[in-house]
Amino acid sequence: MASKRKKSEEQVQQLSLDEANNEIDSEELDKSDNEWTSGDDSDFEITSNRTVETKPSELLTLKLLQRAITTENPDDIIMQDFSQYVLPNLLRVAIGVTAKGGKFFDYLDQKKGKENVRRDNAGDQSLNTHLLNGLLPANLIERRLKKLNTTVKRVIHEKERRLLIAGFILHDFEKFDYRLFSKMPEVYKAIALDREQKIRELPLAAHREIIDVIVRELNIDKFISPDEPETWQEYRDDLLFIAYNAQRRSDTNLNLSKHGLQPILDDYVLVCLADLTCIADLLASVIKHPQDAEHRTLMVFCIISVMDN
Repeated sequence: MASKRKKSEEQVQQLSLDEANNEIDSEELDKSDNEWTSGDDSDFEITSNRTVETKPSELLTLKLLQRAITTENPDDIIMQDFSQYVLPNLLRVAIGVTAKGGKFFDYLDQKKGKENVRRDNAGDQSLNTHLLNGLLPANLIERRLKKLNTTVKRVIHEKERRLLIAGFILHDFEKFDYRLFSKMPEVYKAIALDREQKIRELPLAAHREIIDVIVRELNIDKFISPDEPETWQEYRDDLLFIAYNAQRRSDTNLNLSKHGLQPILDDYVLVCLADLTCIADLLASVIKHPQDAEHRTLMVFCIISVMDN
């Protein structure tokens, strides 16, 4: 009896990255016009009000994830740097923040009408889970493309890979709970909690200021350039371009001259990085079960990206 109780307690302590266990008919999802499967939720900025206590199990979760990343990427110093510099801080600020589950359905009820919103995959998903579920498989795809005769092989090197990962971590910058960032200006904390205002609609200067805080508190600056952390500022607008274009239906910023971004990377490289970020977002948003890998939206985008490259 004691052995069974101990085993049960250990299972409770483990963090599941697959938080939606309902079965889905992939063909039905293909026909759905639901925002859940579109990968586009850029006008959803409701921040979770759940409090998350620091527990020993969270430290266990960090160590298990770090071990998994090292095991799956034994010769990848970039992913190992990510697990060392960024992952501990990401777990701290994103594990209790809603990405698309929970309050997302309250938002959809209000936007589309309760009778029009499907709930066959309504399990909650933390922002932390969303980011890792997109980043880890997208990293494997990027490494595979490096072995083929694609743009990725020709233009994505160490610096670009670090910016790609950083850009994806930042692509939902408006969904972080700004109250957890000690250096975040109070004005942005207030706006993030205000249903009438949207972080995404703020001017570029405000986005730069917000990104500055998030980058430093997540140690993304050290991840981008371990030897010279301050050099990340040269790529601030590159990161914003990648973050803006993780979703293509709205809030995109492909026109650099119109929106005032001044990235330093070549346009061709930036678009390639944005495409990979978009794939990562789709992987996290669309795939909840293995069969969902055949989802039409994801397959079409991947085919187009590979053909373009």
